[in-house]
Amino acid sequence: MHGLSGWPFSICGKQCLLKAVETEHILPGESTCLPDEEYGYTAEYEYEVRFSSSDGEFSFVLSPARLAVPKIKKWAESDADKKRMGGMLSGMLSFRAMSEGRIAGIVIAERRIWNNSVYVEKLHVSNLSRNRGIGRELIRAVENAAIMQGAEKITLETQNTNPAAVSFYLKCGFRITGLDTALYSGDECRGETAVFMTKQMKGSPEYGT
Repeated sequence: MHGLSGWPFSICGKQCLLKAVETEHILPGESTCLPDEEYGYTAEYEYEVRFSSSDGEFSFVLSPARLAVPKIKKWAESDADKKRMGGMLSGMLSFRAMSEGRIAGIVIAERRIWNNSVYVEKLHVSNLSRNRGIGRELIRAVENAAIMQGAEKITLETQNTNPAAVSFYLKCGFRITGLDTALYSGDECRGETAVFMTKQMKGSPEYGT
């Protein structure tokens, strides 16, 4: 799936870190997918997006709204998506988390020179490793690599229909920095709102603001 549409994990309850978790670079030519994993998520509520305007002032409001029926979303990555993400590996900003000899999670990211940022294309934690801090370890690995490369910020995109992903990134220090209510037109994401999030790196002009 293009962008970070529907990040496939939920954050609930107390997290317990896995023992002996190690992160390592995903090298060019290696897989950008988890073995035998299906992408998707289940949400019991979503963020309702409201727009208002008055006297030349405009505002968007995100409000949590419980769904009458839980939303179950699943998708498969196309060969074109896999090829595109494979082209990002040369930037040395993509990682996998290893635990007990297996891949527990992956994150795919790329450098964007024009605005001196790192864009996280995808983060996926395996079903057996969710709610154990793997996602945080992967984000931390990207942050360290971004700082080493002199990037000022990390950006990403998720959706209003995936509140667990929004909550996770907020806990990791990201801020909501934009919405796009008309970005998606395909059947997979039709009617969803893109939520853009950003985390400033230490030393950047905007850090702490």
